[in-house]
Amino acid sequence: MTCALFWPETEFTQLLGQWPTLGNDYGSEHHDHIHRVEEILRRLSDEGEPHLGIARGDVADFEVFTREEGLAPQDGGTRAEYAADLAARGRAQTWPPPRNSPCWCGSSRKYKKCCGSPATA
Repeated sequence: MTCALFWPETEFTQLLGQWPTLGNDYGSEHHDHIHRVEEILRRLSDEGEPHLGIARGDVADFEVFTREEGLAPQDGGTRAEYAADLAARGRAQTWPPPRNSPCWCGSSRKYKKCCGSPATA
């Protein structure tokens, strides 16, 4: 499974507070981050990637992961490895979710009315 890494809003704020340069990759606002994650997953799907997933990051868990693996948190490859590790631990969900299921972003709206809406594409 190819897994995208998503940071819930409180984790996102903590992540950028700890590593401000990650805003260059994720955007400085949480809604920008959500939009970027959905864009990446749609692009991968359009390119034919068959098994896509999304994993919710946790800053404390990420810190432990980087420390144990001896990796730099700011490196994109490290974050990709962390996403893969989350998927391997069963902490990822398949993307896209069913249209009538809750959106992956945590908004509590249906996917089709949130990140899955053609208006947000």
